[in-house]
Amino acid sequence: MAIPDATKQDYPPFLTEPHKGTTQVIKSISKQWNKGDPSAPEWKYQSEDLPLANPRIGWVQHVAVSDELGHFRYDQPIVTCRPGPVCIAVDAQQNIALLRHFRPIVLDLDTPPEFPISHFDKLGVESLEFPRGGANPGELIEDAAAREVEEEVGFQVIDVTILDRSNADTAFFPISAVTCVVTIDRNQRSSTDPDPHEDAEVTFVSQQEFCNLIASGKVICCQTKAAFLSYLIYTNRGVLPSVLRDIELG
Repeated sequence: MAIPDATKQDYPPFLTEPHKGTTQVIKSISKQWNKGDPSAPEWKYQSEDLPLANPRIGWVQHVAVSDELGHFRYDQPIVTCRPGPVCIAVDAQQNIALLRHFRPIVLDLDTPPEFPISHFDKLGVESLEFPRGGANPGELIEDAAAREVEEEVGFQVIDVTILDRSNADTAFFPISAVTCVVTIDRNQRSSTDPDPHEDAEVTFVSQQEFCNLIASGKVICCQTKAAFLSYLIYTNRGVLPSVLRDIELG
């Protein structure tokens, strides 16, 4: 059964307003630097086995996959990012922090895909997501979760609980993200400086509102969906919660 689109009044108010972030235009990397841009790319070619690397974020490796006897089967890329948390930030009323990002490399669902992508002006969508990020070298996952939430949500963290792990695409990503519940105090602003690489708006929604956003197709981030499912199971101890029975389908 297809889920019909909900109307605007079904959404939290912040979704009916334009995104306040900077408009982002993506270009071919060769065109960007062929035009004499003085900034240097962070992702750099290393070798045939390591086509791209960015120490701040991760690596793209080119590997050969073999059978148990060592016979070649196929080659593929693997994308390795620094391990880190996906954070369900909740307040005393069990409202959940949700970020609205502009993601410049995601193709709109209404645009037919092309391979390889050449019309970069067709890329870019708004995405509703939980805070997430990579842990710094030597940083514990719990500490990384607290830092990410204080940087991106802006309130003081009281407690962090690790729930489980999830993998965004087991065909390409060897490292799984860690799902964390982060309890915050909305009466205390964070003293942590915001992440300069982030450009997201923050709002708080109830569990029911979040379920309705998923049902209406407004949440496309699989890590956010997986983390929310883990959170529902954790908070309801495996019993089907009422918010799932009461999802608005249109």
